[in-house]
Amino acid sequence: MIDWDLTAEQVSIQDMARAFARQEIAPLSREIDINDLGFPEPLLAKMREAGFFAMGISADTRLSGTLRNVCSSEMVARVTRTAMLLHGGLGYALETDANRYWRDGMLMSIGEGTSDIQREIISKALLNAK
Repeated sequence: MIDWDLTAEQVSIQDMARAFARQEIAPLSREIDINDLGFPEPLLAKMREAGFFAMGISADTRLSGTLRNVCSSEMVARVTRTAMLLHGGLGYALETDANRYWRDGMLMSIGEGTSDIQREIISKALLNAK
């Protein structure tokens, strides 16, 4: 049977991420959204310093690019699918932005290399790193 409970370490990471989001991201989110700033570099630097981009993976694996590809392409797919669902039947109309973003999101995961291939690269590197 699968144990779905988080370990103490995972809970600690979750708490740290939530606190970071409340203290660092939330105060800037309105300005970022209104001005369409993207994710500001100083905030990314703080996230790097906090270790969010390398949690659970040793620095010598040098997989940050592969990890970014998997995370970003899957997040795009998730977000655009949600947008399609929120727009209901209209989301499936080809001329809507939601549909265009959804199609582009699907192509992004293919163009970056499918998530399965990216995961295989990550797992092989992690297994060889030990």
